[in-house]
Amino acid sequence: VPIDDQIIFSSEYELIRKYINSIDEISKQVLIMKYILNMSYKEIGEELGMTSKHVDTRIMRAKEKVRKLMEKDVGYNE
Repeated sequence: VPIDDQIIFSSEYELIRKYINSIDEISKQVLIMKYILNMSYKEIGEELGMTSKHVDTRIMRAKEKVRKLMEKDVGYNE
């Protein structure tokens, strides 16, 4: 993994870790599997009984929920 990706990964992980308990269970689960357990979309899909595409969508939505919580917490909107 290129160093740029590792930095993004680690900063995303820090944000996710802070807000993870404020989001719904399935969102929390996919984020943990992706960012903490480093599972592939295929592995997550097999574990949760969904397609890789569905996993991708779930992760995107979960990250969006985290982002919205973060913006609310910081008190700004773009």
